Amino acid sequence: MIWHLSCYLSRYSAGAFVRYRGEFRMFAPASQPRFSLNIDSHNGIDHGFQVMAFTGHEAINKPFCFTLELVSERMSLDLEDLLNRPAFLQFAPDEGGIHGLIDQVSQGDSGRRLTHYSITLRPHLARLGHRTNQRIFQNRT
Repeated sequence: MIWHLSCYLSRYSAGAFVRYRGEFRMFAPASQPRFSLNIDSHNGIDHGFQVMAFTGHEAINKPFCFTLELVSERMSLDLEDLLNRPAFLQFAPDEGGIHGLIDQVSQGDSGRRLTHYSITLRPHLARLGHRTNQRIFQNRT
């Protein structure tokens, strides 16, 4: 079973649309914040990220992968410092969302006020895919 979730902010309405199994549905009313990204930062820096869109894939026996399109008023961020940081993407009104680690981050175009960023969230368990083969020999001389 494979789940696919895509969210897009509509430029023409006050809410957001969620595509689930090929069907678009209105997600959040105008009075509620749409989505938020909280990044655990050891130095207390507020990155000011606003979530514009995200897509996510989840399947049995595979780690999830969420790709987020973000904007920030900060033009120069230390992208390397963001890697492997815990983050929480909230996309449900009842504080529901996805906890994960920032696996990839990139900076996109900059306008007069906003700079675009892309972040990929993966679970902590996905780090096990970066293992190296090691062998241990016991009771040998």
